[in-house]
Amino acid sequence: MTQKHAVKTLNRYPILSLPIPIHSIEEIIADNGYSLSCCDGIHKPCIYQYELILPKFKTTSDCRYALAHELGHISVHGREKSTIDTISKHEAIADAFALYFTMPPYLFEKDIKRMNEWDLAEKYGMPVEQVINRMKLCGHYQYQ
Repeated sequence: MTQKHAVKTLNRYPILSLPIPIHSIEEIIADNGYSLSCCDGIHKPCIYQYELILPKFKTTSDCRYALAHELGHISVHGREKSTIDTISKHEAIADAFALYFTMPPYLFEKDIKRMNEWDLAEKYGMPVEQVINRMKLCGHYQYQ
């Protein structure tokens, strides 16, 4: 289900370059009715009403992942309220959405056959730990 949401979003907003440009993710978020703002005093992004409030990120890959994660909340859950007992499920779904969105199945699953996690991280503009998480979704990551 999450993979389908990510692919549907990618099809709706054709993005022709990798890594997916940060401004493209911001435009999709804005197109869904949310404004974006930055706040130096926070450490994680949060959504309040129709505003996505972002911290200052150390790297562009962290920013790309965080924006895609928040887009996952917006795309999959919309404006529905979360209850305490479903927060971890919502977070896991948003994480999976971010991984499928930033590393599309139709490209990534070919690339993992010929590239290591460091090369994949560079190609997709993602932190290596998230590339490894994406590989796990494919069943192609083996612990060493």
